[in-house]
Amino acid sequence: MRETDIEKKIKEYLKLNGYKVWKNLTEGSRTGGSGRKKSPNKGIPDLSALKDGITYYLEVKTPTGKVSEDQKKWHEEMYKHGAVVHVVTSVNDVREVFHC
Repeated sequence: MRETDIEKKIKEYLKLNGYKVWKNLTEGSRTGGSGRKKSPNKGIPDLSALKDGITYYLEVKTPTGKVSEDQKKWHEEMYKHGAVVHVVTSVNDVREVFHC
């Protein structure tokens, strides 16, 4: 299963359980030439989920996927600011994290 398929299932599950969920975009802006600028958000977690005043950040991976160095840096910075960040590979992982 692809990461995007896992994301879709997780989003559906969380929405059914009362969370506001959105995809965090990380693409760079167009340069006007042939390429894109590197996004300053490269590595930001894939999904955000909000409920009861708490925002959770989810890095979605396939079961064999690895967290990149950019992602590790983002996670570390977010932890320093008190954010809740989880790496998940399935709806079952989300059930364990969110107890729902």
